[in-house]
Amino acid sequence: MSASGEASPNADRTLPDEWSIRRIVRTMIPLLAVLSVLQLVSGTVLQTYEATLVRYPALLVLVPVQIGTAGNLASITCSRLTTQLHLGTYELSVTNSELRANAGAVFALAGTVFGAVGVAAWA
Repeated sequence: MSASGEASPNADRTLPDEWSIRRIVRTMIPLLAVLSVLQLVSGTVLQTYEATLVRYPALLVLVPVQIGTAGNLASITCSRLTTQLHLGTYELSVTNSELRANAGAVFALAGTVFGAVGVAAWA
């Protein structure tokens, strides 16, 4: 109700079932579980190589940079795919030239950046 006692025009509006908190939580729990396991595995791998990382400090410099760069590339990929979804041009198909071009651009950028960071840490 508004200050004048009238019902607001949006008072009868309810969210669709797909936007309910229960559905969002139910959808996100499996994803969060998989990502938690993935993070646990990556931490275990890093712990396995702890002696090597301590012996070669240049590798210690590489780890955070590589992880951050991979996260940035994932953000770029997600933003490009989300833009395609919002424009209505996204189509999950092998013949989708825009999807292939985006994937190629991200892989080329990853190869370039990871290679440059590796050379810089080696030097």
